[in-house]
Amino acid sequence: MAGDLRFNPLTDYLTDKDGNKFKLEPPSGDTLPSRGFDAGVDTYQGPPSSGTDLRVDVDPKSNRLQLLEPFKKWDGNDYIDLPVLIKV
Repeated sequence: MAGDLRFNPLTDYLTDKDGNKFKLEPPSGDTLPSRGFDAGVDTYQGPPSSGTDLRVDVDPKSNRLQLLEPFKKWDGNDYIDLPVLIKV
């Protein structure tokens, strides 16, 4: 905005087209939670200690999701024609 990476929107001023200096105001809105954001104290679920009992249900008729088959065990050689898993 200011054309300078050292610009601090909390303390520095900008200049409008008429040469008047002004500061940006902090954002506000009615959609912000009145008691702050959930810190995740009661909502976080850590990963299981072992993934052996983990089950993911995916509708077999889904056109969007699919379960991946486990990859073959690594034979110790360099990877060639490796499938790539991308999370989008």
